[in-house]
Amino acid sequence: MPLGDIQYEDGALEKFDTVYDKWFGMFRPVDGWRVFLLDSNCEFVGGCGPDSAQGKWLANELERSKEKCSIAAWHHPLHTSGKYNGDEATIERAQTLWDLSDAGGVDVVLNGHDHIYERFAPIDGMTQFVVGSGGKAPYNLGSPAPMSQVRFDDRVGVLRLTLSSDGTYDYAFIDSSTYEVLDAGSQGCKNAPAGA
Repeated sequence: MPLGDIQYEDGALEKFDTVYDKWFGMFRPVDGWRVFLLDSNCEFVGGCGPDSAQGKWLANELERSKEKCSIAAWHHPLHTSGKYNGDEATIERAQTLWDLSDAGGVDVVLNGHDHIYERFAPIDGMTQFVVGSGGKAPYNLGSPAPMSQVRFDDRVGVLRLTLSSDGTYDYAFIDSSTYEVLDAGSQGCKNAPAGA
């Protein structure tokens, strides 16, 4: 699933067909767990807080979800070693969505915004991937953020997730030019909802 900044400078269908689809079209979303696509451009959707429409919806859906595993995806990363590390506006957009996701037992968080690839060790029970590696020019990495395990600022690629019904998933960050697997592994769902 694209996490934003996916087709510069023009989002016309023709541009997607000739540029985006050429490099990324073979990587299609995978059916599986419960996946929540959220909007971190909070000012355009009535807010991201727990009392906003989006916040209430997410909390309700996570509470009634029967799936053992879940993914939440939004554009702005809470944790990053890239250009937006420590950026107050980015943190403000992401913090509440992160907190709501963690309280609801989300296992994987996917973000874009920073034009890098980065994988974190589990934080608050959630594994975060920043996959902004397919849009415009890459951003430079700064000092590694706490819990950062793998970082690339010089590769264009996609993150492939293979989701299993047994509560595990495989991940692979794949260079879209060479098809080289640059980061890969397997994990299990471990984050329990608050109060569970």
